[in-house]
Amino acid sequence: MIGGLYETRDAHAPLSPGDGRQKCFLLPVPRADQSAKLVDNFISDEPYWLHATEELFIEFDAHFMPWKPAADALQLAADLLNDDSFPSTPAAIAERYGWEARRLNPAINYLKNRQLAGVRTAIGMRQWAAFHVEKTDATQRFVKSRT
Repeated sequence: MIGGLYETRDAHAPLSPGDGRQKCFLLPVPRADQSAKLVDNFISDEPYWLHATEELFIEFDAHFMPWKPAADALQLAADLLNDDSFPSTPAAIAERYGWEARRLNPAINYLKNRQLAGVRTAIGMRQWAAFHVEKTDATQRFVKSRT
């Protein structure tokens, strides 16, 4: 496994005060045969553009943000099941929880990517990962298996 702290004198990197060196942290990288799978899971290589996949935020937020997308998804799924007046639009859900899109979207994508809820998407949804979220039979099985 490769990883650790190294110093660089990259001409394009911002200079650190004092000596002109920048400290960079390398995340652990799996063996070459596993790295292709890692890239496929987190980076989408489509014609003419490269972007992060939904799974990148689901996985990395659990380690680098103060919330856990899997736990947020479970809370969202439980509320979809147990509250008949629970909203189905992400904007209303975010308002109810007091969350921003940056936190709600990974939870919605967690449910969508694992087919644990009915999640409808379309072009032009602005900051939201979906325009409608609803409970399904899989939502009930998911909540029951975690409680």
